[in-house]
Amino acid sequence: MSDSAPRLAVAILSACLPREAAAEVLGDLEEVYCARVRLEGRRRAGVWYWSQVIRFVGRLAAKRATAVGHGRVNVRSPRQRASSMSTVVQDIRYAIRTLLREPGFTAVAILILAVGIGANVAMFSVTESALFRTLPFPEADRLVMGRTTWSGRLARNVSSPDYYDYRDQSQNLQSLAAITTGPWSITVTGGEEPERL
Repeated sequence: MSDSAPRLAVAILSACLPREAAAEVLGDLEEVYCARVRLEGRRRAGVWYWSQVIRFVGRLAAKRATAVGHGRVNVRSPRQRASSMSTVVQDIRYAIRTLLREPGFTAVAILILAVGIGANVAMFSVTESALFRTLPFPEADRLVMGRTTWSGRLARNVSSPDYYDYRDQSQNLQSLAAITTGPWSITVTGGEEPERL
């Protein structure tokens, strides 16, 4: 297998760079990448290459954004100021024309947006299920969790006889149940041979 740079990174960078600079930049990056593969290994060299591609694309995007912002002067009459919707439509048309002129930049921008939106959706899903969704029990706000103590410290487990005592002698709780957490290994019998689970 040859020590060539990641193909997707090369394609993204070559699509974003101007044609006259692409060969030189990609050649320089390829040389450094090959040296890093020999010194650090393919994985670390690949991470380095991707970081360089992201930096280049970010700088190009920033340069284009400032160039677009400075290259256009907006002088509006009072009538034009009154119809802000037409200004928004003009801005959207201008953005679309600019994005169509630079398909490589557009693809990278859409890819970055997709990754960002996907990460936000994943984080919200985890946060919502862990913090905001109520427990799947009726009157979940009345649930309590009790723990036993041993020599003044919280005990990890409770014995079966203690649980039965708590259940039978409790006057303040409507009902009591035991739960188990974590990986436990048990032996299941009743079949042809006992099985360890």
